[in-house]
Amino acid sequence: MTSKRVSLTLSCALLLAAPAAEATSVIPLALPELTQEADAIVRVRVLDAGARWGTFLDERAIVTDLELAVVEVLKGRAPATLTVFGGTVGDQTLSLIGQPM
Repeated sequence: MTSKRVSLTLSCALLLAAPAAEATSVIPLALPELTQEADAIVRVRVLDAGARWGTFLDERAIVTDLELAVVEVLKGRAPATLTVFGGTVGDQTLSLIGQPM
C-alpha cells in the first residue's frame, strides 16, 4: 500500500473508533421574551450556598443549593431556596459554560 492509502485507512479507522460527541446549542431569548416566559422575577441576596452530589435532569450531578433572602418581587412568588446545576464537591468541579456562578 502507498503511504497515502495507509494514512487514509488509519484516519478512517480512528474516526470510526472515536466516541460520539454531543453538544447543545441554545438560542438566547430577548429580554421581553424572557420576562414573559419567566414564572418569577425576583431580586434576592444569597445567604448561604452549599454544593452536593444530587440529581439534575435524571442524571447524577453536582448541584448547589442556595438559601435566599428576598429583596424585591417583580413577578410571581419568590422561592426561599433554589438549586442550580454545578458547583464543587471535594476536588471535582462541574460547570456549564455560559452559566453565571
